[in-house]
Amino acid sequence: MRKATLLLCFFIPVITHPLHAQEAGASTPPLLKVFIDCKRCDHSYLKGEVDFVEYVRDRKVADVHVLVTSINSGGGGRNMKFNFIDLRELVGPPNAIALKVNTFQNDTRIEVNEKVARVMRVGLLPYVVGTAPELRVNVRAPHNQLSTSQPAGDRWNYWVFEVGGDLDIEKESNQFEYQLEGQVDIERTTHAWRIRNALRVDYRFNRVDRDDGAISSSLRRSALESSIVKSLSEHLSIGVFGRVQSSTFNNIELSYRTQAAIEYNYFPYRMAASKEFTFAYLIGPRYFNYWETTIYGQEKEGLIGHAIRIFLDIQKEWGSVNAGFEVQQYLHDLSKSRLDIAGNVSLRVVKGLFLRMGARFKVIHDQLYLPRGEATVEEILLERRALATNFELDFNFGVRYTFGSIYNSILNTRL
Repeated sequence: MRKATLLLCFFIPVITHPLHAQEAGASTPPLLKVFIDCKRCDHSYLKGEVDFVEYVRDRKVADVHVLVTSINSGGGGRNMKFNFIDLRELVGPPNAIALKVNTFQNDTRIEVNEKVARVMRVGLLPYVVGTAPELRVNVRAPHNQLSTSQPAGDRWNYWVFEVGGDLDIEKESNQFEYQLEGQVDIERTTHAWRIRNALRVDYRFNRVDRDDGAISSSLRRSALESSIVKSLSEHLSIGVFGRVQSSTFNNIELSYRTQAAIEYNYFPYRMAASKEFTFAYLIGPRYFNYWETTIYGQEKEGLIGHAIRIFLDIQKEWGSVNAGFEVQQYLHDLSKSRLDIAGNVSLRVVKGLFLRMGARFKVIHDQLYLPRGEATVEEILLERRALATNFELDFNFGVRYTFGSIYNSILNTRL
């Protein structure tokens, strides 16, 4: 019966979730809790497209565990296997449904996402609506279940913490170098609020032994960023951003800034995984305390700056396009500004032929932090100090063409 239900699901485009068929006044059942164990899946896309379940980060509190494994197939694509494991069974081994999908080398990201989302809908449906073969349903998440209130059994109330660090050491006969990086991330995301806190620390040391003595240099950078964003509607958000940083590279002993921001998205935010077109404005005070006196004769200063940002991202079957535009200015002198324009295009011209192009251009007139004096040779070669520049330009282009047999689902992992 369960197999018959799965086959039926592939041919019924309109499905109604039984949670919407409740009688007036009836309480809404809790959403199915799902834990996705998949490294190659676009989790943001799935949350937007498969929105009739509640996603959890811990397998122990899930009703269904979706275990996704994949392996390279013959023609450069991947064979993905989805195991939907029912964790609600208290006696005996858990029931499981296994489905497979093949992705091809010529698939765009949106095509892969759609294939994965289709399998997710079909695999999860039996756990939501049972196995009635004649049932015709439309899966949709009840909005009252997507509130910002704390979900049952979640003592963390949507807060997520991540701590990490890296140590890289290199030693040669006449050279010694190490790099230490650390990070702390604290986030909370609901439909109404998005709170992010991030701490980054980076320390690099290099020593070269020569006949006339040793030459050593170091670089220290650290930054603490915080933001609080409130969703006002499907298209509008406001927020407050803060940043505290120190950097020997940028001659900043200590700086902090606070910005108020407003953003409008032409498309509803729930469609951000496939298309997004945003306009944002930010304004706020900034304070700088420099290590060395700057080229403008400042040891410390307080300024007010603002910025305008425009961002476009579209994912389609034919490829993807994303572009960004940002201009920053200091209000005391509008000529102290920065213009940043960037864009990337991935285009499937014909079957098997992909073109990738990307470019970024910056016009820079806001390097107020540059210290007086000339940089040493060591600082230039080891990139220990920012250098004066009026612009930056980066361009990349790539092409890929695949031809031959389209049948690439055969798995062969021998040697």
